[in-house]
Amino acid sequence: MKNSILNYHFFKSYRIPIRDSDKITIDLSTESKTQQFKSLKLESINLTGLNFKSSNKFIIGTRVDLTLNSKSFLHPWSFDLKGKIVRSFISEEDTTLVVYGILLDKSINNEVLDYFLKDYIKRITPKVIEEHLFLASTLNRKIHLSEGVELFSLFYSIIEDIFASDPKDLLKDLSSAFKSNYYSIHIHNLNTNILEHSRSNIEKIEYLSSSQKNIELSFANNTLVNFNKNKEVRDINDSTAIEIYNSISYPIHNRLQKPIGIVTIYNTLDKKHFNSLQETSLKLFCTIMSYFFKDYNSKLKNDKENEHVYDNFIGHNRTNIELKNVIDNLKNQKKNIIVTGEKGTKKHEIIDYIIANSRYNSNDYTVIDFSSLDKINEFFEHTEELNSQTKVFHLKEVYKLNHSQQSFLYDFLKNSKAIIYTESSIELSYHVKSGKILKKLFYLLAHVQVYLPPLRNRRNDILDIASEILKEELDKRELPFKEFTHQSIDSLIEYNWPNNLKELRTEIRKGILRSYNDMKISLHLNTQNKKTVAKKNKSLFKLIHSAINQHDTSINYENHVDIIKEHFEKKKKTQAS
Repeated sequence: MKNSILNYHFFKSYRIPIRDSDKITIDLSTESKTQQFKSLKLESINLTGLNFKSSNKFIIGTRVDLTLNSKSFLHPWSFDLKGKIVRSFISEEDTTLVVYGILLDKSINNEVLDYFLKDYIKRITPKVIEEHLFLASTLNRKIHLSEGVELFSLFYSIIEDIFASDPKDLLKDLSSAFKSNYYSIHIHNLNTNILEHSRSNIEKIEYLSSSQKNIELSFANNTLVNFNKNKEVRDINDSTAIEIYNSISYPIHNRLQKPIGIVTIYNTLDKKHFNSLQETSLKLFCTIMSYFFKDYNSKLKNDKENEHVYDNFIGHNRTNIELKNVIDNLKNQKKNIIVTGEKGTKKHEIIDYIIANSRYNSNDYTVIDFSSLDKINEFFEHTEELNSQTKVFHLKEVYKLNHSQQSFLYDFLKNSKAIIYTESSIELSYHVKSGKILKKLFYLLAHVQVYLPPLRNRRNDILDIASEILKEELDKRELPFKEFTHQSIDSLIEYNWPNNLKELRTEIRKGILRSYNDMKISLHLNTQNKKTVAKKNKSLFKLIHSAINQHDTSINYENHVDIIKEHFEKKKKTQAS
């Protein structure tokens, strides 16, 4: 974990880029002198670290000796530095090279490095200096496209640490990563108001009692507290307490985003205040620790696996009630059903509901997915391995099969004598007429057809559905009742919902997280459509524009031709009269 924190520190600290024309290089040798390299390209530098490029391989954590050389005739420099390699990633400009990051030691030559940087900056134009100053002074700076590989390397390093370690291993490196003396972690159960777990690198954790108020303040307000004592005076009322001259605390959270614990770092080695970079690093560490405690004191832990949310039946709107009545009539009948609808209409919910309310169990049920070439090949290569006792097949996107595959599937299903539920994102009946779908297969699958309309064609139902979903999501997170803002209500109706019910629930979840501490839920939906004005045939243009916007992509485009023909027929009759 220590290397990941150092990696993060390095990424967040702004370094001045070195141009090729500056002719600045470094000579590098490992501390044991087993490897020596000359004239390595220096990429960027600041007072605490530098990046260099090389095709050679170095191990993270290697101690190195450096000599920085400037070959400029007017500004020659040559001085020594020491440091440790803390990170590496592939160069975007040349993938044969690796960029290595070195964290520099504090030494007597830091003063020389200071003079070198001042001299280097003097040679840069005022406009470029202005850009450097802006980036250097912006803590939460925006990520540039060119930093993609570097950022991926950082994330990979952190994720690797998470899955390769347990919390105890991560805590071992905590003090050294933050260059401090002590750490502590406390896990508190708000329901019982009991401190359930405490851990520290001090034998008796109560020695840290002098900073208890700051820990309580951070936990109670769910915020970061950076404490610094003005005078280094031991608390005379507590002879056992360790002298705490500074500390930094931040909460860890469960999956409901409730604070369930606190991590605190105490006493920097140099006795200086914890800086803003260490603050953001502690937030990162606590986010990682939250991964291990995501189910702590959370109702979602036990309910999530058994949770059945059927968005197609939510609320008291007419469409959902009629749909549920139809499905309730079908669930006890042995009929093959095709469910058709656009992406995100949650077609699988209809099939899941029927199976959940039937006499079949999980051993009787098999899903066959034809949505990709790999899945199609997998099915046809392993048909013999399929359970002959299967009583229910759930098919997905059969229209992607060619005629020979459809014929094989027909024979396979016919011989199985199983109930077949099919979900399709296109209208299969039309493609029977066009010859794309075999008639025998279609009529085997389509004893009954259920159609799910897109959300944008159900403007009167959207608010009803959205309100029910919001209530469900708030209950899951044990949050108080909230309403949508007026702007969000307008955008719910105006938005086109290309991904339908799936997108609606996703956007509401985002809104809850975004408005966690607000009284109302705010949604960020792009409702600005580009409007094109037709110079001629405005009525026809409006008709076509409306047809395009409201067009259900699961229904074949040719089905709309009749609408256009009807328009022209009316226009001819009007002109004739």
